[in-house]
Formats: sequence, structure tokens, C-alpha cells
Amino acid sequence: SFFCNNGGGGGGGGGGGADCAGLLSVDGASYENVLEPYQAFCDRQVVSLNRMNVFNYVCMRDPKLGPLGPLWQYLAGTGSPNWQRMRDLFTLDDVADMIKQWVWGAHEPLFVEFADKVIAMLEGPPTPLGNTEKGVELVSSILSLSRDTIREILSGGVYRNRWAGLLRWYDEKLEYVE
Repeated sequence: SFFCNNGGGGGGGGGGGADCAGLLSVDGASYENVLEPYQAFCDRQVVSLNRMNVFNYVCMRDPKLGPLGPLWQYLAGTGSPNWQRMRDLFTLDDVADMIKQWVWGAHEPLFVEFADKVIAMLEGPPTPLGNTEKGVELVSSILSLSRDTIREILSGGVYRNRWAGLLRWYDEKLEYVE
């Protein structure tokens, strides 16, 4: 293990130089029992955060698409049922459990579905999109998909509070209004 001195003397086992047997025998817990919940947490986060990063990256191929990444993260993050009802569902004693799983909505089905669609639409070499007719049409279709999807979501009354306040800065084409 990186943090253990399994061979004694000088941290030769890698890194911290501590005796793992002493660290991992707290309350009789085994190494696997201690790390299993953390590993499940990491497995879930890696997939979701990778999707979020790829979505943001592909959207940067065109200035008109760039704002979609943060906008959709905000939508999914503040629109999740746990976030919307945080005061009703959580106390200071257990809010950390919700926050550890929240990840700005990266796990929310609506974000996953939309991000996966856009990632598939923007598959290929990271070339600027505004230079060709096909690229301009692609950008337009992604903006239309975003607009239509958001309208559908908002019409269902799912997003209130902060999301409604954010929309005042965008027109019906989801373009920033100064």
C-alpha cells in the first residue's frame, strides 16, 4: 500500500512509513471493510465526473455551446429532489451524506441523458465547428435540443427557486442577455 511501511525501516513499502496493521485494525475492521464504502463512492464519482468533464470539453468546441456545460450542471444540481428539499430531508448531522453524493447533479438522469446525447453529437476530432456549414447546423441543432429539453423540464414544474432566478439572464434561445 502507498501509505504503509510493509517492510519496516524508512518507508520502503511506499510513502508514509506507518505500520498498516496498526492503522487498519481499528475496532477490528479489516482493510476491505474500511475501504469498501469509499471504493463504491469513487467508482460512482469517476464515471459521473468523467461524463461531466467530457461534456464540458466537447461544448468548448464552439463559443455558442460553451455555456451549456455549466448551465446544465446548475440545472441538474439545483433541480435534484434532494437539493430542492434539503431543508426538509437533512439536518446538520446527515447533510454530509447528501453532499457526498450530489456532485452538482452529475448523477441526475436528465443530465446524464442530455450530456450523453451532446457528447455523441460532437464525436470526432476537436475542430472548430463554426467554420463549416455542417458545423453551424450541428451547433444550431444542439442549441435547439437544449432549449427544447429545458422547456419540457420547466413545464413539468420540477425546477423552482434558484433555477428560475438563473433563467432571467438568458433569452428563449438560451443566449446570455446583458
